[in-house]
Formats: sequence, structure tokens, C-alpha cells
Amino acid sequence: MEKIKKKTAMKAMEWRAEWKYDGERLQVHADKRKKKVQLFSRNLKDVTERYPQICSAILNEKNDFQEIILDAEVVAVDGARILPFQVLARRPRKATSEETTDLADVCFFIFHS
Repeated sequence: MEKIKKKTAMKAMEWRAEWKYDGERLQVHADKRKKKVQLFSRNLKDVTERYPQICSAILNEKNDFQEIILDAEVVAVDGARILPFQVLARRPRKATSEETTDLADVCFFIFHS
């Protein structure tokens, strides 16, 4: 292995950082015309029924879009505090809106470039 003898400075460049959330990565497919939202895990498993409140939030969004695909992270929350992943992992695979009242609330963060 060759040693580097000369120190070099990093040139200024733009870069971006985002928080690392302790949640589940989601890909959100929404079509407002069809009133349909599908949520997929990192492994492309359909997890739509696990997060009914996310589907409602997307369909009720006031932004003017017809179809959209989003990259997001869903986390369990208690007010403004993000809870550990284990709290999110306790959610049933299929949760009706009534069942989710006993579970922690969720929040999803959309990634953009």
C-alpha cells in the first residue's frame, strides 16, 4: 500500500444529508382519479393494509396531483417524538382504521432530490 505524502484539500461542492429515521421504507403509489393508494416495502411487498391512515392522508392531500410515486419512511410517533422501530413493528399486517386507534400514530417523511 502506497502512502500519500501530499495533503490535498477537498474542493467545495454541493452535498445533501437527510436524517436517518428508525422506521420502514415505503414506496407510495397514488392515483387520485381512481382514489387508489398502494404502499410497498423495500422488498416490494404490498403493505397498504398495514397503514390505512397514510392512504387517507395521501388521498386527502390538497396538492394538485393526479398520479404520483413517492419514496418515504414511515415511523411510529407519540406527538412530536419518534418512537423506536419496535413500536412500529408491532402493527398487524392488516389493520383496519378501528384497530389502529390502539396503536401508536404514524408519520411518514417523503424523500426528494
